Amino acid sequence: MGTRPYDETTQGSIEAGVIGACLVEPLNVVALMKEPVEIFTSIRNREIAQAMIDAWRSESDIDFLTISDAIAKRGTVVPSSELAKMANESLSLNFSGDLALLRGRHQRRKVMGVITKASLAIHDEWADPQEIAAQTIAELSGIQPDRETLKLFREVVEPLIAQAEVGVLPEMIPTGFCDLDTMLGGGLRRGTLTVIAARPSFGKSALTTQIAVNMAKAGKKVLVFPIEMSANSVVSRIMASESLIEPVLLRKGIADWSKVRQSVSKLNESHLWLEDDAGLTSQKAIAVARELSARLGGLDLVVVDYIQRFSDIPTDNRNQWLGKVTKSFTVLARQIECPVILVSQVNRGVETSSEKRPTLASLRDSGEIEQDADIVMMLYREWMYNKIADPHLAELIIAKQRDGPTGTVKLYWNDTAVRFDNLSTQY
Repeated sequence: MGTRPYDETTQGSIEAGVIGACLVEPLNVVALMKEPVEIFTSIRNREIAQAMIDAWRSESDIDFLTISDAIAKRGTVVPSSELAKMANESLSLNFSGDLALLRGRHQRRKVMGVITKASLAIHDEWADPQEIAAQTIAELSGIQPDRETLKLFREVVEPLIAQAEVGVLPEMIPTGFCDLDTMLGGGLRRGTLTVIAARPSFGKSALTTQIAVNMAKAGKKVLVFPIEMSANSVVSRIMASESLIEPVLLRKGIADWSKVRQSVSKLNESHLWLEDDAGLTSQKAIAVARELSARLGGLDLVVVDYIQRFSDIPTDNRNQWLGKVTKSFTVLARQIECPVILVSQVNRGVETSSEKRPTLASLRDSGEIEQDADIVMMLYREWMYNKIADPHLAELIIAKQRDGPTGTVKLYWNDTAVRFDNLSTQY
């Protein structure tokens, strides 16, 4: 197959043609509004395009004089005669085709910018090549193919009703905890972000690892970022948990190894992936998730344990950084159509409060973490504060659920095997 050289020499005339077509037929502005004004390389043309979009939104006239006056108020002079010339020259052009061409060239420029940046960075002897690769993959993955995002209500509702009528419902992925799945309407929904938070030593890593293991044993494709621990440590904990023995016995080599091997035999055949990078950054995690999803034809769960442990977290402006990272994982969940679980710390405020159960306000550096999450769960064990309480009883408080009820699910805590189980199977 032959290639066609990338040629920017026609960019100016194509931009003028698109603008002129909008001046001749203002309805064309509706299509233009779906594009960023950066599809125009000329600053003047961006000003003209923005003025037309603003005029359409304010229901003002879109003509030579009105647009010329609007641009003048922004400090740019574009005579009405120049706009008239653009309109005259657009009469023989294909508006839809030219708009698509500008869109494609804009994306091409973004790709070229990322590649150029990587090419310059890789020549820095002190730069980490893996970090450069991860950042480049993340930035390239963020340049998504253009698709129609503006949808009429009936275009969405009709397929949903048609699918429901034949029994095809939105896929819910069970967590393996029966009462929790009931509260969630069947499990975790694709494209959603769930935050599981707790104070240190309450078992949040054990809980999320158990969910990952349950899904992997059910044949799901699972990716875990155990930032706090090495892959060896995580696998050792899973072996102890599945074998129902104390982790310390495994470390000492005191175990029935045939039983251990049998306990993890199903996981040996599973798609449970662990990222073993002690210096993991948020950008690399997102790049790895996208790459693995593409390689496997999709993922069924991504777990990050935990968000405050990423190596690129700054010492200042933590709230702003965490908000940005949370949004990035929200976008990731939707793009790869996979549920994402972020593990988070709960702030120390609950320690001094008379009510020790955490709330949404207890999320450390909360703010945007709470806002962006579809589901927020708080793990609580009364025994940690009151030694006469049941040491095996744990509460998973669903403090937020966009499409379902809030409430509390009770779980059984096995402190010997360091795992959670359904309460109904233990009492």
